[in-house]
Amino acid sequence: MTEQDISPTPEEALPPQEEAIPEETPAADSLPEAPAPPEEVSPPDSFTPPPAEAESTPSPSRARTFLRKALRWLIGLFIVFALGYLTAFFTIYQPLANKYAQVTSDAQKAADQITSLQADLEAANAQADALQEKLKALAAERDTLQEEVDAAELHFYTLRALSDVQGARLALAGEDLDTARVYLSKTPTYLETMQSLADSDMQDAIKDMQQRLTLVRGELEDNPDTAATDLAILADWLRQFETALP
Repeated sequence: MTEQDISPTPEEALPPQEEAIPEETPAADSLPEAPAPPEEVSPPDSFTPPPAEAESTPSPSRARTFLRKALRWLIGLFIVFALGYLTAFFTIYQPLANKYAQVTSDAQKAADQITSLQADLEAANAQADALQEKLKALAAERDTLQEEVDAAELHFYTLRALSDVQGARLALAGEDLDTARVYLSKTPTYLETMQSLADSDMQDAIKDMQQRLTLVRGELEDNPDTAATDLAILADWLRQFETALP
């Protein structure tokens, strides 16, 4: 059997077609409204943002412009801040710092000067104390020398008074009243000097000698013998006084 005998012809293979009867199309007024097709909801995984939101996202060029403006503002603020800081530094802080440094330097100089003056004062006080001690020693030495001088002068005037009394006694022994008066003319002065130089415990003895001398000078004219006796007593007192002197 050949291939032509097996495969049917096209007309024989197709079944018979029924004749299509055209359907009557209803009028537009009589057709019911077709329901609106439901909105197609895509699953969450395949959700895409609407075009409006996509348009609201800034573009890279706008972000760069914003960053440039922000950077300019930051640089401007930094410059203003820096200028304000420099202005405050040079107009307020720096003068105050210089003034503080000057005041500190002056205070340090004053403190150094005070320290130096205190050292000088201490040295002067030490020198003054040394001089005071030396003055005390010199004063004590002066007092000692003065006492020695006073004692020597007391000895001297006592001997002068005794010498005058002895000379008056000799003049009375020779009945020379005028010479006796001459000898006794300076004796009161000697006794007064002795009184200024003597200690307090010797004052009574000198007063007794002064009273005895007064008696003698009054007795020379009227009673030379009594005057001679009083002169002898006065001479003996003067010798005892001179012997008791240191």
